Amino acid sequence: MLFGRQTFFPAVSSFSRADHIGSDLVQSLFVFKAMVVVVIDKLPRETQSTSNGVRSIKYFIVVDGLLKPVQFTLWDELTLTKGVEIFDELTEKKYPIVSLEDIKATDFK
Repeated sequence: MLFGRQTFFPAVSSFSRADHIGSDLVQSLFVFKAMVVVVIDKLPRETQSTSNGVRSIKYFIVVDGLLKPVQFTLWDELTLTKGVEIFDELTEKKYPIVSLEDIKATDFK
């Protein structure tokens, strides 16, 4: 979902943070309910080799509310829909505000 300058966000009475995962085995894996970020750039790579074959991807650099840059990856069919929409906004020198929902953050190597 893309937001513009005229988008209104209603006040929320409480905010639920992701639970801390204590296990060392999964310490690098966190699940967030939602994040609102600003997309500031796109990286050129568009395919990724995996154990299931070559998959379509789009890498974006986003910043969160603390202005921390993070690499965000869209996979498969999302690259053809949301990925193209975000890329078009960046091409026009617009920096879209995006709501990321039900995402996983990992240390992917």
